[in-house]
Amino acid sequence: MARRKWNEKEVRKYQEEHNSTFYFNKQDTNIFVKKYKQDFLPTFNFANPMAWIIILVIFILCVGIMFFANRYLIVN
Repeated sequence: MARRKWNEKEVRKYQEEHNSTFYFNKQDTNIFVKKYKQDFLPTFNFANPMAWIIILVIFILCVGIMFFANRYLIVN
């Protein structure tokens, strides 16, 4: 089966069948998908490498902000 973007109906069916906390679908090229039981919050497709890059960038930004705040903004 070729990799392609799955539509919302296919994603919902996949999530219902697997009933998992995380969405991990190698055939789906979507980065963000709607959560199974919460239509208003998106989640990542953890099988997509771009999702991991986005998570890594967010983590690096958070660590960088904490380092900057601790180093330059907090005065004893």
